Amino acid sequence: MELKELVAGFGAKTGLGELSPDDEGTYWLKVDDYVLGLGEDTEARTLVIQAPVAERADENASVLAETLLELNLLYLGTQGGTFALDREAGAYFYQRREALDTMDVERFTALIETVVNLVEEFSNRIPGFLQTCAEAETIAEKKEAEERSLGGLASEFMQV
Repeated sequence: MELKELVAGFGAKTGLGELSPDDEGTYWLKVDDYVLGLGEDTEARTLVIQAPVAERADENASVLAETLLELNLLYLGTQGGTFALDREAGAYFYQRREALDTMDVERFTALIETVVNLVEEFSNRIPGFLQTCAEAETIAEKKEAEERSLGGLASEFMQV
């Protein structure tokens, strides 16, 4: 199915009506307090969904980046998506790619819900993680803080 058809079906199903893409072909959707960009990789015929999860801050940036990379490694808690840094935007993003050829409106709608839930979860957890790391004074405390916050999230998914 084409992205335009999926978005039209989603808009009709959810009562949002007709949605239009921007000049680059990206549809922007705001669900609750979260903004999702819906685009298409035309060469790969894939739907690309992306959403910011945290602003990039200099303090403890490497700890957060390492933790998000750890989650990416085995898709721990990401349900098939990955985290990335957009330096120009100064933010970390969650991104998910899915084949358009096997997508229908029902699956698309469920996927949007899944992505919003994940973005909400990580957007809410990351500030606490950064605060905990900032308050830690020693290397041992920082390591313990990582394990209790997002790093602990990786551990939780490893056990499942």
